[in-house]
Amino acid sequence: MRIFLISKYGSSRDLALKLLDEGHDVAMYITSKTARKLHDLPFIVDAPSADMMKVDLFSIEDDISGAFAEKARELNRPTVGGGLFGDRLVRNPIFMEKTLTTCGFSIADPKTKGMPVNVGGWFCGEEFIRPYFLGIRYARVGSGDVGKKTKGMGIAGQYKLKGNFFGLLRKLEKTLKEANYQGFVNLQLYINNESVKASSLDVGLSFPNLALISTLHNTMGNFLFRVATNMAKQATVQPDKVGVGVVWLPNIDEASICPTMICGTGEHISAAMASAYKAINKLSNEDAYYRIDIGNNYNDNLAKLKGWDWT
Repeated sequence: MRIFLISKYGSSRDLALKLLDEGHDVAMYITSKTARKLHDLPFIVDAPSADMMKVDLFSIEDDISGAFAEKARELNRPTVGGGLFGDRLVRNPIFMEKTLTTCGFSIADPKTKGMPVNVGGWFCGEEFIRPYFLGIRYARVGSGDVGKKTKGMGIAGQYKLKGNFFGLLRKLEKTLKEANYQGFVNLQLYINNESVKASSLDVGLSFPNLALISTLHNTMGNFLFRVATNMAKQATVQPDKVGVGVVWLPNIDEASICPTMICGTGEHISAAMASAYKAINKLSNEDAYYRIDIGNNYNDNLAKLKGWDWT
């Protein structure tokens, strides 16, 4: 299958490599010129070509590529992610907040206290399919959850069949169907024993979820095609696997335009952490920065969510 990926900073690199291993013909266009120069891989193209619409599948991140995604769908090209709806979510925080409140969510503010949770799922044009992804976010820059908030310094999570979180995703179905969207959807939430509040909504395979979600799937190419054509009935994930993704920065003082996400999986969180940090230890850069505690409190947080009747 011929698959074309569009990425702003190259976050789809791991997905592209996975698709190549599966035997697909892959090309990727990185819209940021600076980021494009940092990726030296043969499947990265300098510009979209005239025959792009001949490919079998497009995969687009939530990176302001909506017009391209809309054009691809108009030409009946199967497309995962992207769209003008997704662009509006990225560009316009007021529109995002209105969308979430219309779907029945309370909105988090800077004073909101609670556990930072990611709930993600695959929407196939009509409805979400199981299992859904449940992740604990590590947003602050420092270990021990100190320092300023970032888009993400790491995530630990797994796919789950049961739990009340799936009902939160289903609240979005009408809006997503009206937007003619197919692809991954991610809700960022703050949860405590009294309330759940939404902080953001992403459509498309977005950082930092992208690399970890790709790692937890058995295969991606044919599954993405089925999502784009509303034929997927269940996500093809590794059963009973927990994943840990750690953001690795080459230098803490110079924020990288395309941070690397190092992932590990295992039957338990300790095995997943060991796998991820073993891979990090092989990287030779004494100036690199990464949190050393991604996954540490994962089991405790799951126990809290179970006590609050979420899982």
